[in-house]
Amino acid sequence: MEIELTTPKSTAEKTVGEIVAADYRAAEVFNTYGIDFCCSGQRPLGEACVEQGAPLEEVLHELEQATQSAGGSVERYNEWEIDFLTDYIVNQHHAYAKQMIPRLREFAATVAGVHGDSHPETRTIAQLWHEASGELAAHMQKEELRLFPFIKRLVQGQKEGRPPAAPAFGSARELIQEMENDHEAVGDHLAQIETLSNSFTPPPDACNTYQTLYAYLAEFDASTKKHVHLENNILFPKTIELEEQLWRSAMDTATLDLRQIPPPQRHPLIFQTFENLEPGQSFVLVNDHDPKPLHYQFRFEREGQFTWEYLEQGPADWRVRVGRVAPES
Repeated sequence: MEIELTTPKSTAEKTVGEIVAADYRAAEVFNTYGIDFCCSGQRPLGEACVEQGAPLEEVLHELEQATQSAGGSVERYNEWEIDFLTDYIVNQHHAYAKQMIPRLREFAATVAGVHGDSHPETRTIAQLWHEASGELAAHMQKEELRLFPFIKRLVQGQKEGRPPAAPAFGSARELIQEMENDHEAVGDHLAQIETLSNSFTPPPDACNTYQTLYAYLAEFDASTKKHVHLENNILFPKTIELEEQLWRSAMDTATLDLRQIPPPQRHPLIFQTFENLEPGQSFVLVNDHDPKPLHYQFRFEREGQFTWEYLEQGPADWRVRVGRVAPES
């Protein structure tokens, strides 16, 4: 996918994350100039160039050359369905990280033990790697157990025309903020390692293990940058957009039919729907029995904040209009 470079101004206003999301070949150009496109991908290109002291016109020219080259196939990550993208991230980046983390931990400890006196930075690198790898392992587990399954439920909800049950963690947006904070912490550690290792360049007296450690670290750093880019610049924004789209759709229809929803999912979905109401708005709840217990729960948790009006009271269907109280003017 070629990046539109109609005028320097239009491209300079795009974020670096958007540019790489459109064509990952742009990443190599940004790496050359030290422009962070993953953890700081929200910056406009012009601003990023100023911060790095990179000449904008030169960067634009190299971007045009890189993205118009015909060599090799280009993965269209931005065009993939987000549930498929989660599978790709797990099978490619998570699997690679899980394989390399213990190996690099062993190599870093060995190099620090042998070369620590003559190259004290290796001891700091070993400690930084221990911290970064621990943070990344915990981060991947949160994604695989919490965020990614919910993303799949969002996609399924899109097919079924309704939002999924509200997750225990509140919303995708809330958990994604936590994931982005994790990315920043891991990225800071890896950036320190890159600086201490002179961009993963082993010294002249480095043994084979020393050289291998730096080669592996360089490879891992590149993989992690791509991993974070796919999430921060593609997966996360699309997930938030889909979640909000499904809730807006539910509000537009103003009807929440519980009859086909499993009982354990009903109350979380009802309260999430209520939380998404603006003051003065309401929705109609449809059930196959009297939702009186729900009314008690609303009185206990939202006393003075809601309205409750029976529209139909059986025998087959029950309809209740639930509203959010508007503040008095």
